[in-house]
Amino acid sequence: MITQDQLDEAILSITGHRDWAIVAQFLTNEAIITRDSCADAESWDIVNKRSGFADGLAYVLNLRDMTEQSMEQRDADV
Repeated sequence: MITQDQLDEAILSITGHRDWAIVAQFLTNEAIITRDSCADAESWDIVNKRSGFADGLAYVLNLRDMTEQSMEQRDADV
């Protein structure tokens, strides 16, 4: 079983690597393209799917910040 500390360290390690900036830029571009494509969607269902996909990409992009905040909160609670 993976502990929260192991997960936190893995996220910080991966997102702290210099190559992460390349991946992050790609994900940012994809999120922008996906959001922009909502204007041309043929149905509300497609808008919702594309919006959800863009939200998922944003979640991954913000994973480091969320992890750091969570760790700070846990440390403050101790």
